[in-house]
Amino acid sequence: MNIVTLDNTRDKIISVATQLFSRFGFQKTSIEEIAKLAKKSKKSVYYYFSNKEVLFNEVVLNEMEDLKVNLSLIIDDADLSAKRKIELFLINRMEIFNKATNYHETINADLNEHFNFTDDIRADLDRWEKDSIRKILEEGIENNELDKIEDINVLLDVYVMVIKGLEIPFYVQGKYEDYAPHFENLLKILTKGLSK
Repeated sequence: MNIVTLDNTRDKIISVATQLFSRFGFQKTSIEEIAKLAKKSKKSVYYYFSNKEVLFNEVVLNEMEDLKVNLSLIIDDADLSAKRKIELFLINRMEIFNKATNYHETINADLNEHFNFTDDIRADLDRWEKDSIRKILEEGIENNELDKIEDINVLLDVYVMVIKGLEIPFYVQGKYEDYAPHFENLLKILTKGLSK
């Protein structure tokens, strides 16, 4: 077996696991089902992933990486004002998370059964989001688009709290579609105080 085949096998397992976890959830998806649909042996699955939790963690990590890649395009867009970057960052974050059904299960797990193996992913995401929003705000202040912010860390904590506070109603309770048409106006209110 060469390296390309090994990578393809791992990728196939992750792809199938992503579909099954998204459709049936973590608890109702078995390694046997993943192996069968991937046309691999259980032994192959366990070669790459020591247990179902490790595989699910990888699936959620992939969703987070997709989020980061997409939001980084907004952060790095030199043609956008800082205020617009914040608005687009928050709107796109919500849209991407709406499709990240495996991440939804980590939120739902907080209500029902805690997935310890996803704590690191969620903590990393919090850090990444704070760093990303900080970068946008500092760029806006430097370019004289935004007022100087006395305690940027407090503002960053509030942004993350607001974002996280929306996750349960949007993604667990299914209210995302009801509020999505109003995001642009709501976020303008949230960012209005930043502008000069």
